[in-house]
Amino acid sequence: MSSNRRFFTSPSIALVEGPQGPELAVVIGSGFRPSPLGLLADNKIFMIRQADVFGSAMSYQKLTLDDLYDASSNVLATASGAELNSARELLNNASGWYVDLTIPGEKALSAPLIANDQVIITTYAPGSDGVSCSPGAGTSRAYVLELKDGGVNKQVTLDTTSIVDQAAILAPPPDPDPEPAATGDEQDDVNDINAGDSCPQGSKFIVMLNAEDEPIDNWCNNPSKTYWMKAR
Repeated sequence: MSSNRRFFTSPSIALVEGPQGPELAVVIGSGFRPSPLGLLADNKIFMIRQADVFGSAMSYQKLTLDDLYDASSNVLATASGAELNSARELLNNASGWYVDLTIPGEKALSAPLIANDQVIITTYAPGSDGVSCSPGAGTSRAYVLELKDGGVNKQVTLDTTSIVDQAAILAPPPDPDPEPAATGDEQDDVNDINAGDSCPQGSKFIVMLNAEDEPIDNWCNNPSKTYWMKAR
């Protein structure tokens, strides 16, 4: 059955600011790992919002697809005016979002990675029957989605045709001959320069999946203060 979705990976969880305050964003993709060539299930990527952050929930509600916002059409990234406002209201009133995996048999077989307010997740779809008793090569994809609304930031078809594990974030080696550090007004000028595509020294990260494919993304790491809050 197309709705018979199974989960064989662990979720990724992040603390985020929701419409009503702090929430946990729980992200997971469906896929039957023992049967990577299966074609029956319509798999998806899910983000579930959990409002009970600093303690156990009083009760747990069983969620269905009707409780989640369908972000598959990427409306929030393309709409405007009344259509955009309506989509935002639907998202805010939902218990999370989901994105359809569109290739027949496409499934998530590795845990997602949450970083930089984005979700990076890889999928695998089986190929054709192949020839000479050899299985056909499949298709591997990497998705970069906005954590808050499931908007598709990037979708990459990978060179490798095998199942790809979780993405990794790597920091390039430091500059062996860095420029002297700026201070005062000079530092403000440097920050203005680095507000574009370039990053401050030592703050650029790249997202890699394997040795066969090019990096699928790169980010500036903009540090911010964080703190723990004790529940009273």
